[in-house]
Amino acid sequence: MNDQRAALTSGRDRRPPTWERAPFFVVGYVRSGTTLFRRMLDMHPDLYVLRELDEFQRIPKMVGAGLKDEAALQAFVEGLPRYYKNHNYDVDRFIELATPRLPLAAPELIRVLKSSARVAADKPGVRWGHKEPHEWPFVYRLRDWYPDGQFLHIIRRPHDVAASVANYSEITLHSVRTTPVISAWHWRKSCRSVRAQGDTLGADRYLLLRYEDLVDDPRAKLREVVDFLGESQDGLPQMLEFYRQPLVGHKRAHMDRVHQPVTKDEKSRGERSLSEATRRDIDWICRREMSALGYVPLAEGKAGPLRRLTLGAMCLAYDVAWAGLRASRRLRGQL
Repeated sequence: MNDQRAALTSGRDRRPPTWERAPFFVVGYVRSGTTLFRRMLDMHPDLYVLRELDEFQRIPKMVGAGLKDEAALQAFVEGLPRYYKNHNYDVDRFIELATPRLPLAAPELIRVLKSSARVAADKPGVRWGHKEPHEWPFVYRLRDWYPDGQFLHIIRRPHDVAASVANYSEITLHSVRTTPVISAWHWRKSCRSVRAQGDTLGADRYLLLRYEDLVDDPRAKLREVVDFLGESQDGLPQMLEFYRQPLVGHKRAHMDRVHQPVTKDEKSRGERSLSEATRRDIDWICRREMSALGYVPLAEGKAGPLRRLTLGAMCLAYDVAWAGLRASRRLRGQL
């Protein structure tokens, strides 16, 4: 056993350093199992994914076109949030890595910062990942910034997502509280957007998996994920024991289940808590995406013509508002 462990460690030592390895991104709508999935990935000895941080929202705004010299680098470090420096990143290590690589554009700056994560200190050649559910509209930007990056898209049945969001009312979307029907439209928008962007990536860079399949047979799905990433299958046993890893930074009740082994009853929230009328509405709003993903309708009946007309008008109005918001963000150069 000691010889095997030494061989694995020696193999990692021969890998390219972290900042030269291809990153990977976990994308998916809120309450779709992204944290569960992140914790599984983070347990693999050759991978790590920090808890949700806003590097891709914050850093481009801080540095603009990038950092030109050591003075700019020092100012950047001083401007980083305290929780970045105290809990997530080794600042001295970051400066050591970044200085000889100046000037640094924002994407490479983030790559080097990720490589200085404290949790990666004892994992030579570890590969970094990133997870932030609210960044699903921006796969295209991450795709262009990291041509070697891969994307893992996790999807959960819309009824269960909508019910989960409603159950934990402290969760907000864009700082506005929502309803199950609005969540269903937003789920549909997310699903369409990420899958369309995934089509531009190809099978080598984009993998779609359903939350339900991950819960039904985690070993099989994680084997598929590890194979997609090109990593060793030796890490599967650790990944399956993700719940033994302390969960830092998430104290609220909506994270209780990621402390426990996965169970199949986690996928039935929509059936347990949504009314028949709400299930009918979600069946209609998400019907095309559900069919493509193999999800069956949950309601016994179908929404009537007037209700379908009302829901269609609502979705169209939200689509128009969304397009306007996206255009405004692009004009401001935001991710």
